[in-house]
Amino acid sequence: MELNKVIRKGALLQLPAPGVEEKLLLDTDYADDMAMLDNSKEGLQETTGLLCKYSAYAGLKINDGKTQSMVVSKSASQRPYSKNDTMDINVEGLPIQQVSNFTYLGAIISGNGTIDKELSARIQKASGAFYQLSSIWYSRNIKTPTKIRIYKAAVLTILLYGSEVWNTTQTQMKRFEVFHHRCLRRILKIKWFYHVSNADVLKRANITPVDTFVRAARLRWFGHVVRMPEERILIYLLHWIPNGKKSRGRSRKNWLSCVREDAAIFTGVDNITIEDAEQKLQTGFTGEV
Repeated sequence: MELNKVIRKGALLQLPAPGVEEKLLLDTDYADDMAMLDNSKEGLQETTGLLCKYSAYAGLKINDGKTQSMVVSKSASQRPYSKNDTMDINVEGLPIQQVSNFTYLGAIISGNGTIDKELSARIQKASGAFYQLSSIWYSRNIKTPTKIRIYKAAVLTILLYGSEVWNTTQTQMKRFEVFHHRCLRRILKIKWFYHVSNADVLKRANITPVDTFVRAARLRWFGHVVRMPEERILIYLLHWIPNGKKSRGRSRKNWLSCVREDAAIFTGVDNITIEDAEQKLQTGFTGEV
């Protein structure tokens, strides 16, 4: 079958370890949203063409106006694109737009592999939700603990949407903490000239830093993944080591490094390994935040 030829040709996920069956990942699907993946322009075009062909059998047609292509590399967000980062992909003969980032399942995926744009969008959306509830924050008839619960349910949930898969740095988390404390000071009616420390603000609000919420979310998701059956693709993705040559410079902080730090903080074991964290989370993570 033609599709099998493309799958063998355009393998993105390979686990060559002895005794481990090779797994190939070419697409991520959710409802009517589909992302096609490949490691070459030719493979992506061939896969896209086959998708159009077999979709037509079911009476489905891809909307070229809503379809976009993106190259994932450290310099992919810099325009104009270099020759290696330019893709001329078409859908049924119609060219599709190449972008530096796109929104998939409510999250912004960036071509340079960072989450900076996603974090900026999260802060903007959470800020809008916070100011829409200004009448609640200024109300004298609502007690402070109730306001904090509303803040956690209506603002923090927007701010931290998708945080379980973030590979955050200290600089990125500092931006969240600034927003977090600004909101809490507004709720508690603490003016800047009162000279109240951030630690006192958290104590008065009886709430933890945003960093704790993010770490707990990551560990819960990590525990959920390690408890999945071995045939699930997420298990393979968890231990996948990409092929290819490493670029110059310091490696970026990956998600597993964040999980290792989170596990060390919540367990108190400084040199904890991913394997040890997996064993501890086999029964689930119930950290209170």
